[in-house]
Amino acid sequence: MIKLVVFDIDGVLTDGSYLIDHLGNEYKRICFKDLDSFNLLKQLNIKTMFLSSEANFLSKYFQKKFNPNYFFDGVADKFKVLTDFCTKNNYNLQEVCYVGDGKKDLEAMKNVGLSIAPRNSIREIKQIATCNLEVAGGSGVVYEVYNILLNINTEYTDNNTLKRILNEHKAILSNMENNQELLNQLKQSIDIIINALRNKKIIYACGNGGSASDAQHFVAELISKFNYNRKSLGAVSLTTNPSIITSIGNDYNFDNIFKRQIEGLGNNGDVLVALSTSGNSNNIVLAIKEALAKGMKVIFFTSEKCNSLDNENMVILKVPSSVTPRIQEIHIMLIHYLCEEIENYFMEEKNEK
Repeated sequence: MIKLVVFDIDGVLTDGSYLIDHLGNEYKRICFKDLDSFNLLKQLNIKTMFLSSEANFLSKYFQKKFNPNYFFDGVADKFKVLTDFCTKNNYNLQEVCYVGDGKKDLEAMKNVGLSIAPRNSIREIKQIATCNLEVAGGSGVVYEVYNILLNINTEYTDNNTLKRILNEHKAILSNMENNQELLNQLKQSIDIIINALRNKKIIYACGNGGSASDAQHFVAELISKFNYNRKSLGAVSLTTNPSIITSIGNDYNFDNIFKRQIEGLGNNGDVLVALSTSGNSNNIVLAIKEALAKGMKVIFFTSEKCNSLDNENMVILKVPSSVTPRIQEIHIMLIHYLCEEIENYFMEEKNEK
């Protein structure tokens, strides 16, 4: 359920342009439809915030005219301000809707529950937005946002949470089905693991929290079986030995719990399957770097939130979503896909013998 909606000002509540008269005076246009819709938003019991990188007469005018619940202008790092505000005021980022159009909105829009982009937004914003509007800034964006939030919050009120989750899955799967780069990366991942196993190499897996469970799940399917009786395949989970994990955490620090194990166990040609919904977990990043340094291949399950790490010896599988539960659910589906293809290969090899 959305509890807070955040608006950038210029380019969202305006069209981003200035009108200049013959005397050189600058003017902005305001859409009164937006003003009326802003009052309707308040009737939904949704808090409102203006978050602007500019501090000038324009931002102050919109603050006075619209009277949002919260107002920040002259902001250099919008994501930090939003995160600090949510922490202080007990908002979950997944309960936040962010409406923005430019680069300074990008990081915040990647991490909130709902991101909305006006038609005039830059390409990077449109690529990560949950919803791209047909209207441009200054032409009724608030009205469109109001209707979207009305439908979403009504679904929550009517206990249609499952319907929302299924719709989110449909959108992600549709995106993946048409993402040839991701499909090619999945095929490449399968080939990497099969080639390693054929050469008696080991598959290692690691992750934190739910991703730790996914890592163990993957290893269990390889060691035991997925669908068919076949030879056991060499795999090790780095998340299952509490003595090792607590020892490294105590003697060094938590960031090294996987890196240290790779240092002691990993060999050239082995494979590390790492999982992180954000792509930024320090212990995962360090494990990946250690694996690459040892000549291992890396398959990295993450999401569109990840904007770091790139190496010719690693495959990065990015789920096209910023919603953590959906990312984890897609990860386990992709793990099952890999398991099925890997098992099919070794079953065919068995039958040929």
